[in-house]
Amino acid sequence: MTYGAPVWEEAITKHKYLHKLQSAQRLINIKIAKAYRTISFEASCVMAGVPPIGIVIDGKVQLYKRKHGLENSDVVCDIPLPSKEWPHPAKQVTITETSETITYPIEIYTDGSKDASMLWGGSGHLL
Repeated sequence: MTYGAPVWEEAITKHKYLHKLQSAQRLINIKIAKAYRTISFEASCVMAGVPPIGIVIDGKVQLYKRKHGLENSDVVCDIPLPSKEWPHPAKQVTITETSETITYPIEIYTDGSKDASMLWGGSGHLL
């Protein structure tokens, strides 16, 4: 159904043609999901675990346009970096406090040194 998706780009903008594709996909989805014939198109897609044909065609059209340089948009795509150019994880995030006067109601100690159960041993006596 998605063969020649770039040709279908203009057709799926018209409700009449999109509805024909959806009804064909609905019949296939009913067979996949073994559902009743009264199920809606959207529900049949969910039950069969298949994305709606309009979204699939749109995705294939966008992919085709990006591969062939036919799209004029300001969308910037990430290009994979070689592993030797990856930044070190410790240098990626920097957190800066805007003011020193902020107090927080919760203190978190990840090493367990301030855990009350470790100090009291659970019996109420200090270890």
